Amino acid sequence: SVVICDVSRVDWKRVLALDYAKMVSTDQRVDMDQVRQTIQALLQGLSVITYGDFDEFNRLRQFENSTIPLLNKVNITQLLLQVMRPCPEVFIGECYWRYERLNCCDIFELQKTEFGFCFSYNSDFSEVSMGPSQLGETGLDSFWEDSRGVWRPKRTSTRGQFSGLRVRVSTPPLEELPPLVDARPGVKVLIGEPRAFTFGTDMIVSSGSFGDINVWGDRVYSRPRLRSMTLDRRKCLFMDEARALGRKYYLRQNCKVECYEMYVRQFCNCTLEFMFPYSGYPECTIEQLLCLNKHNLAFNQIMPSNVDRIFFISNDSSTEILTCDCDLDCDHQMYIAEVTVAETSNSTKEVLLDIHFRRSTCNLYRSDITYGWLDLLVSFGGTAGLFVGASLLSGVEIVYFLTLRLYHFWRGQRNKIRDETPRVFYIKDFISPRI
Repeated sequence: SVVICDVSRVDWKRVLALDYAKMVSTDQRVDMDQVRQTIQALLQGLSVITYGDFDEFNRLRQFENSTIPLLNKVNITQLLLQVMRPCPEVFIGECYWRYERLNCCDIFELQKTEFGFCFSYNSDFSEVSMGPSQLGETGLDSFWEDSRGVWRPKRTSTRGQFSGLRVRVSTPPLEELPPLVDARPGVKVLIGEPRAFTFGTDMIVSSGSFGDINVWGDRVYSRPRLRSMTLDRRKCLFMDEARALGRKYYLRQNCKVECYEMYVRQFCNCTLEFMFPYSGYPECTIEQLLCLNKHNLAFNQIMPSNVDRIFFISNDSSTEILTCDCDLDCDHQMYIAEVTVAETSNSTKEVLLDIHFRRSTCNLYRSDITYGWLDLLVSFGGTAGLFVGASLLSGVEIVYFLTLRLYHFWRGQRNKIRDETPRVFYIKDFISPRI
């Protein structure tokens, strides 16, 4: 899947046009100038937010005891949808998929990411695909059918430019970005598994550039007999052995995202609906965003479950840390992306992206049991044959001689004794009647 995000997920022109009076949840007279400043400070932080960057809400602290309690009914997710650029403003002209021209807004769908709302292609976790994709079968090679009768996820088997996805993205100029935030005109690009929620490393392509993104990766699959081993020994989970993010299959990426959301709920008793898939928990209010800001260090201390805490945190033993016990995938397709940026002479207000495979094949690695019960049996038979002159057939013969052969011998001896025993016959004279 390909996810494209604005460097700033907030269009500042739309922020300035908001009706701030409708956001206040009180009939009392309030300072609307402070309300405007509070909402703008909130959106400045949300424009560049990522998971673990909740220190962006520091500027809200000055309004903590004044206007923030009056704005707790503001739906942050709906507010972000109001101030983000719609699809027709993000993409320029037509897009290409496997050499074919397509309408960009027909193939790109709104999606939640750790950066907020973005647009994705070929993802099972977009707002449109979340429901239908759950009806498909599990497995990396399975498909599902969308509302237009198109089988998803889409695939390509060729390499090079135009063989994958080619898009032209409009970027707002620097003066239209939110003030006082660390952002430059450009786009963020994320590449990943279509069945995994987008949450990870991004690539930034600056405005006025051509981003040539090469994708490659190896495939790992496990033999079915690996299931006979315990989880502690094989250190991985098959897709049908667990669930994550409400799906009927397991992927480590989805498990980690579920874990990250769990800690948001644990620390602040709410969830970030604009960042995570819908889970039924109440959405964080503006006041609860300050709670996330308070625990921001914890969201950056993510410790593997198999590492001792003493080796991870050495300064303060009371430091809050995140521990996510997510096993590896037994079957996994890796996606590694590399971007080469070149200047384009067309315009300084747009970015041209071409995302394609570097090569048309990938390395396939197999995970298997190197020494199983059958190997042990063969080895035992070979060792016994070497030292004792025996084999598996010899064992069968021994069992045969001790059971069936012994039984037949006993029956034969019994019949022989019966034949040699003297028998006495009694003869009675009959006198026939005279005629």
